[in-house]
Amino acid sequence: MSKKIRSQYASDLIWLQKCLAGKNLIKDLSPLSESIERCYKPPNGNNSLWAHKMYKLNFGPIQSIQKIRPQNLKESNLLLTVECIGKCQEEPECDSINELKFDIRINAENSKQEKFITTWHLDCHIIEDGDGEPDHSHPLFHFQHGGKTILDLYENKDYTFGSSLFLESPRIAHPPMDIVLGVNFVLSQFYGDYWKEMLKTPKYLRLVEDSQKRLWKPYYSKLASYFDTPQFHEQASILIPDLFKR
Repeated sequence: MSKKIRSQYASDLIWLQKCLAGKNLIKDLSPLSESIERCYKPPNGNNSLWAHKMYKLNFGPIQSIQKIRPQNLKESNLLLTVECIGKCQEEPECDSINELKFDIRINAENSKQEKFITTWHLDCHIIEDGDGEPDHSHPLFHFQHGGKTILDLYENKDYTFGSSLFLESPRIAHPPMDIVLGVNFVLSQFYGDYWKEMLKTPKYLRLVEDSQKRLWKPYYSKLASYFDTPQFHEQASILIPDLFKR
């Protein structure tokens, strides 16, 4: 079963590549091609797992550049990196994701060749034995603005951060995303015209729906269970610690 599931995920990425290739948005699809090859291999040598791993897929200039601050930017590009590892299950459960690292990086440059950058990071907070209680609300899957990428570059004089302030919080609860959902998220948020065209492609819609069923259905089912049966709140409160039991 595991081999069959990994082959199906590889097939999904092949179709995703075909859908993107016809839209003349992404000039170099090799990061996606390489991710297809990785799909067939058991991650970390564990035959019970599947993996989506794609590094720095470059979407090129973003469409919303006129609303960016600072203004008068000469060029921009968006890079998407996704590392998602999960258990091979025909009916995935909420805890089917073992690892998740998801990064959106937007680079820009003005006419003076000054460099600017912003990043968003989505990951999975793996709870280890002995971790203890976190100081703040720490959803299992959460988005953060900035993250490690910004912190690593903060002292780099090539980048201009001005009066920006970067914090670990807030960690914004969000369902997990694989490569298919990650690409759809980027298109819907930064490349609206291309996204609307993609939504006219039945194969693309099926790919997104299948990934949503695998990753989002169990996520939202667990959250819904909190309101249906609040006495069994543990799994929902791991996803969103702000859900309380009285």
